[in-house]
Amino acid sequence: MPIPNKMPLGSDSNPAWSRLYTDFSSMIQPKREGFLLLQPYMNLTCAILLTTFCASMAHSESIDLLEDPDAWLLENTSEGIYSIQETGIRAKRRSYESATILSREDFENFRMAFEFKLRKDCELIFLMHAPRNGAYGAGLELVLSDHVGKTPTPFTAGALFGLRPGLSNPIRRENEWNTCEVLMDWPRLRVTLNDEVIQDLDLSEHEDLRYKLRRGAFGYRDLLGWGYELRNMSLEPLPDSEGSLVMFNGKNLKGWKEVRKGDATFTVRDGVIVGENGNGYLQYKQSNYDFDLRLYYRTTPTANGGVFFRWKSDDSERGNEIQILDVGQATSPSGTIYNVERASGVPMRPGEWHLMQVSVRGSHAITHLDGIRAAETHELVNLWPGHITLQMHKENSTIEFKDLILVVHD
Repeated sequence: MPIPNKMPLGSDSNPAWSRLYTDFSSMIQPKREGFLLLQPYMNLTCAILLTTFCASMAHSESIDLLEDPDAWLLENTSEGIYSIQETGIRAKRRSYESATILSREDFENFRMAFEFKLRKDCELIFLMHAPRNGAYGAGLELVLSDHVGKTPTPFTAGALFGLRPGLSNPIRRENEWNTCEVLMDWPRLRVTLNDEVIQDLDLSEHEDLRYKLRRGAFGYRDLLGWGYELRNMSLEPLPDSEGSLVMFNGKNLKGWKEVRKGDATFTVRDGVIVGENGNGYLQYKQSNYDFDLRLYYRTTPTANGGVFFRWKSDDSERGNEIQILDVGQATSPSGTIYNVERASGVPMRPGEWHLMQVSVRGSHAITHLDGIRAAETHELVNLWPGHITLQMHKENSTIEFKDLILVVHD
């Protein structure tokens, strides 16, 4: 089922098309008096080109999510629970056994439509920008549960789980088909359920939403195992707007160098940067001032290290450090802005992958671990451009890093 585009070209409600329309329009403005007679023909030509381009773009980017079962991944889910066919996806009924299915690809901006049917008491979550380590709260979680007639709360149907209640709750009774359309064009999120708008937000305007992941998987999570069905699923990827930079190619350390050489080693194994056994630093080539950084890290028990930023190019100053030490009772546990603000209330599980997010603007820095706010300060004093640098700081231990993504805001 193709996703209907209900937004007029060039309207403020459709920023991607609006930018495209503006670019084309600027091409047809008369520059000299002698061109005035040609303007109607140029307008017509431009309109034809624009219409052809838009139709081609929409056609080429629309994806039928049921054509290829390999487009989906099961996440911590028993085999045989999901049936994926061209007619739809079915999650079998189980008792109190959660099941999650995720898209194999990550997406930033998209328009998506699907129909779903719930079994009695099913608690279903639609995941947006989900990370790959199961910390789904780092992205957005839309509640689509069997909550017929319940007053909207941050935990009932139509809500962004734990954050925003739905504007209404039009969920239908068990075993009836519901229709859902989602527009994610950051910072705008608009969700329609059974032809009623249940979320319409500018994510950048809300403190608890602006730091949510802007890119990740989408998927479905059956919390209690009561079962549901999906059909008529279609996805239209929209242009990315974050401007992210992939820092690590997963193959070698191109773009990185060791500084202040110590006895630690940095190597690449199985698509991961591995720091081991001692003291040492691995520095990224690019220097920047304001940025957003996200990465995954995994440690052995009591491994010590960190992520430095604003490390001066001449090596005279190390800048600031975000600590990695997965010991919750430590003076400076993971997520701490070292010697500035201690982290608290965040997960500490050595041996598991954690998502770290660092956002820096001037003297302000904030860190999140697995989507949970760890530490924040407005009192950074190292206010100069510099490099992001990974640290290993303990013998007989290991810290691994992967999926390092940088967004520069200089």
